[in-house]
Amino acid sequence: MTWFSFAGRVWDRVEKTCLHLPIVLNTVLVFSITAEVSYLVLVEAPLQPDQKKTQWSTVWKTLHLLVQYFMFGNIIWNASLFLKTSPSIQGVFLGSEGMAQGWRFCYTCETHTPPRCSHCYDCKVCVLRRDHHCVFFGQCVGFRNYRYFLSCLLFMWTGSSSSS
Repeated sequence: MTWFSFAGRVWDRVEKTCLHLPIVLNTVLVFSITAEVSYLVLVEAPLQPDQKKTQWSTVWKTLHLLVQYFMFGNIIWNASLFLKTSPSIQGVFLGSEGMAQGWRFCYTCETHTPPRCSHCYDCKVCVLRRDHHCVFFGQCVGFRNYRYFLSCLLFMWTGSSSSS
């Protein structure tokens, strides 16, 4: 009996650790891309020796690094807001007086849910206007955090296209 309880505790700890693994991998990816672009701009940018010491080269490098770090800051900011904003409807809709046509009962959450609300079995919550469960962030994309998710994607796309 003790072996099974020990194995269960170990499995729970491994599962909790693996839930944060995509977030850590995304952060490492964003940091590595920013570091690589910074290295390329500072060290490898002008290939000809006569271009290395011009005024335009210094201005171009400074401008490129400022834009890159602006993108990096916005990616981190929007990703953190996305992760801090819970997509759950728990505590948002109170009482039965607001229920109207189209409301259902979620037997997993044991609560009434409005139309266009669906249950995520990965997050174990009901999410209003659930788009998908993002495996990179380990959280659902729904009504309350959709703008942070899209902003993060936009800055990732813009930052990657400006660095190439």
